[in-house]
Amino acid sequence: MNKSRINSLVYLLTFLFMFLVIEDTEAQKKRRKSRTNDDESTIVRSSRDRDQFKAPWRDKLVYEVGIGNIGFFGGGGSSQFNFATKLSAGYKFFNRLSAGPYGKLDYLLINANSEDFNLLNYGLGVYSRFKLFEPLYLKAEYGLQSYAYDARSLVIERDSFIVPMVGAGYVQGFGKWKGGFEVMFNINEEARDFSNTVVEYWLKFDYNF
Repeated sequence: MNKSRINSLVYLLTFLFMFLVIEDTEAQKKRRKSRTNDDESTIVRSSRDRDQFKAPWRDKLVYEVGIGNIGFFGGGGSSQFNFATKLSAGYKFFNRLSAGPYGKLDYLLINANSEDFNLLNYGLGVYSRFKLFEPLYLKAEYGLQSYAYDARSLVIERDSFIVPMVGAGYVQGFGKWKGGFEVMFNINEEARDFSNTVVEYWLKFDYNF
């Protein structure tokens, strides 16, 4: 083997060695970059998972604000003005069904025998609402209602009743807040007679319907 052939072989081996070193270096860079991307992707996924874990709880909370039973009644030497509010907070167990507690406050201004009386009816309970489809729903309430005025005898006398109610409502709008109305029927006959209230009418503002 002459000297030129030996030199050529040395050059070839040197070139192959350098090529392999470069390839190995590039492969290591790619592996490091891939690990970095994977780590970043894992962090992003973890953050997204945490957000998704938190979001459903917030997304499933529902709120209702009601204004109702507005009216003026008179006759037989007496008159009565009503104004009521109802607040509730609930949880969506799934898209169509929600349930939670509610509170109700009913202001009465009664004039009897030329005297004015300011009275409050109030109640607490739980409700369940089933959405038939986007605008319409069915609703049931079960609560303890305290009345300050016996409408049968026109006597100011406080009494309390367990009052189950059933009804339906209509809600429409855009965004998280929507407006509508609701009609509820009092099932307890004794409470109906005492309060002279068979049906409640509500203007509604609902959040996250």
